Amino acid sequence: MNNTEEPMLLREGDEARHWDTEKWKETGATLLSPLEKGQLLLKCDDGCFEDVKLKDIKGCNFPEAVGREPVTTLWSAWLAASIFMRTDLDLEEMTKFHREEAVCFDSEALRAVLKMAYNKCVD
Repeated sequence: MNNTEEPMLLREGDEARHWDTEKWKETGATLLSPLEKGQLLLKCDDGCFEDVKLKDIKGCNFPEAVGREPVTTLWSAWLAASIFMRTDLDLEEMTKFHREEAVCFDSEALRAVLKMAYNKCVD
C-alpha cells in the first residue's frame, strides 16, 4: 500500500507489502515473473483494441516509437502509461524502464487507460 503521492516503482522479484510498526504484514504481492501480471490481463472479445495504439491514451505523452505500440492488454497499457506520465524521470530513463517492463503504478495512468478502454469498447 502506498499512502503517499509519490509513485511506487517495483521491478520483477520485488515485494509489495504493508509496513506496520511491529513487522511486515503478509498482505502484499510478489512479482516473480512477467507471466504473473495481476488482474488486468483483460482483452476485449469483440476485438475493440485491435487497432488501438498506446498514443490513443489521452494525457500520456509517449515517444513516437512507443506510441505506435499496440494495446494488447489493459495491464501492459497501464504499465506503459504509468511510466510515461511520470514527471520525475527524463525520457531516457522512462524508455529504459519501459524496455525493462518496470512496474510503477500510477492512479492517473490507470484512469486514462480505463477511460480509453471504455471509449473504445462501448457501442
